[in-house]
Amino acid sequence: MAIYRYINRRKFHSDKKNTFDKFLKFGGIECGPRPFGSGVTAKQLKEEGWDTEYIALNMGVHKCGDDKEIKGHWAIDFEGVAKAFL
Repeated sequence: MAIYRYINRRKFHSDKKNTFDKFLKFGGIECGPRPFGSGVTAKQLKEEGWDTEYIALNMGVHKCGDDKEIKGHWAIDFEGVAKAFL
């Protein structure tokens, strides 16, 4: 959900978006197509009564792999990933 909020609060040009996607993939975050396609907006889902967190998770294209879903099992090292990526 944090990735979805980060992307929505910034304007990405295609070069920056591609670099950001590569950085996330390098760090273990998968990127794929949106589950709902491009025809449904978050506003429409909210009007239907969907929870904000559920909308964020389903509207985003970035997902953690199933092997990384264990809470408290993985530590996030943004600085280490950024240094290795650059």
